[in-house]
Amino acid sequence: MLAWPIMTPFGSGTDAAEGDSRAVCSGRSVKRRGWLLVAGLGAIALGLPGCLSPTLPLPPPDAPYPEGPDHQGYYRLTGTVPAGPAEVMVLNYETDRIFGQNTADGAYEIFVAGSAGDGLALWYTSGGQKSSAVGFVIPESTAAIADDGTPDTDAGAGDSSPE
Repeated sequence: MLAWPIMTPFGSGTDAAEGDSRAVCSGRSVKRRGWLLVAGLGAIALGLPGCLSPTLPLPPPDAPYPEGPDHQGYYRLTGTVPAGPAEVMVLNYETDRIFGQNTADGAYEIFVAGSAGDGLALWYTSGGQKSSAVGFVIPESTAAIADDGTPDTDAGAGDSSPE
């Protein structure tokens, strides 16, 4: 009866039926290949999560400059987010309403319904990532906004001069 040796990844085996020890490859080269295989798989396992990890998070936006209110009670928030194109969003915590705008270059002008003292949060998304939010409060005294969108200097909002 012809017997073939039993091979393991880390060395040669023997044929138990014949007690015959025949190695097709030397035990050292098989052991070396086994360790190289283990080391290669380990390197892949350690390196793969690095490729799958997310990129650095987006920097948070600066707090906007609020102006208003206009004759309908809206405040204009202007500013720039660090990344464009982006979708800029504002949440008014008091009214539970969200306002937003798409911007190609990061500059935004968003009109938000609210009142002085309302707490707001502003954040943006760009490239499928969401920035952390920046919180701020609509101040008690800001420049009013005229119907044409410009600051209304005749409204007296924030003006301390006598009439």
